[in-house]
Amino acid sequence: ELDFHKGMGEAAWLYNVDVLITVGNLAAYAARKAREKTKTGSIKINEIHEFTDAEEAGEKLSDLLFPGDWVLVKGSRGAGMERTVQVLERRFTRLPEDDAPSA
Repeated sequence: ELDFHKGMGEAAWLYNVDVLITVGNLAAYAARKAREKTKTGSIKINEIHEFTDAEEAGEKLSDLLFPGDWVLVKGSRGAGMERTVQVLERRFTRLPEDDAPSA
């Protein structure tokens, strides 16, 4: 299982992602591998962050996003990644009444 997570970090580096955010102890191995590859390789990941709490990860991620950015949220239910998505939805989902003219 550790090799899988390390492989995810190497893949993030290889595919030149801009930002990698991990949640949980196992996923931290992906961040560490990506950081290692960034230090020694020609490809650089701009930001790598490790969190133990999925909601905190969502807050950090939402601070980094711009319109048109693509986000891949990958993780287990055990890591609580749905909480990361919920933070993003609260921050970025516009409800129809948001566009209604004010009275």
